[in-house]
Amino acid sequence: MVAIRGSIKKIEFTVSYPDGTEKVSIMENCEGVDGILFSELLMTDDMRAQFTVSNDWCDNPAMQIVRGQEIQNVCKIAQCKINK
Repeated sequence: MVAIRGSIKKIEFTVSYPDGTEKVSIMENCEGVDGILFSELLMTDDMRAQFTVSNDWCDNPAMQIVRGQEIQNVCKIAQCKINK
């Protein structure tokens, strides 16, 4: 199959948390990513339930990564290791 557009190889996210902390998350494996969601606007009810799990912001991810039927909740403050 001939490619009809470029492919994303690496994405760097800078996440700013409510306490003022900023951390960097680097996604090096972008293959198969169908979507990256930062808000509940386009999420299904099931996705929303996984995205906002607590009233404590430390427990909630900053984004969801969608690969087919797989939903990955990422960038809770404890998950992002690189301080900016």
